[in-house]
Amino acid sequence: MPRTCAICGGPLPPPGRGRPRTKCLDCAPRRGASQAARDIAARPAPKSGTLAGAVVRELEAAGRLDTSAGLAAVVLAQRIAAGEDTGAGIAAMVKQLGATMADALRGVAVEGDPLDELRARRAAKETATAADA
Repeated sequence: MPRTCAICGGPLPPPGRGRPRTKCLDCAPRRGASQAARDIAARPAPKSGTLAGAVVRELEAAGRLDTSAGLAAVVLAQRIAAGEDTGAGIAAMVKQLGATMADALRGVAVEGDPLDELRARRAAKETATAADA
């Protein structure tokens, strides 16, 4: 005998794992993201720019936008900015974006600050002086 909905009398979906349903999908829809998660996703992006735009600018400046790691970083940034995932999912994607950006930018010569170069030369002189003494 087919099972029926306790409210409308319609047919119930096939049983799955967990507790058996007593109401059809129309009367009791499946649970999705919480209202708070939907509210966070609906917030407008900050006025100063987007994450994907910042990633693209950084990769273009390094000349690595067209690499596989660079394109993967852009896709991750767009997915994070979309805000359609849970907080845990976004946190994992942010962590992966950092690793992907590091991979994409590996080996790129970073222009040094003149003050940093001066400190490095001073440290090299001090090391050479200490070795001679």
